[in-house]
Amino acid sequence: MPADADSATLEQLAHASDIAQKWLEGKATRRVIVVPGKLVNLVP
Repeated sequence: MPADADSATLEQLAHASDIAQKWLEGKATRRVIVVPGKLVNLVP
């Protein structure tokens, strides 16, 4: 992911990843934690 992307773009890319889809398995995301340049955390 590009390090200079905004939070909304990072969130969209994280939701679209195959790994996130595997762990979420259709569950709704309750919380999204974005630290630009470091991490994106999706909490089911």
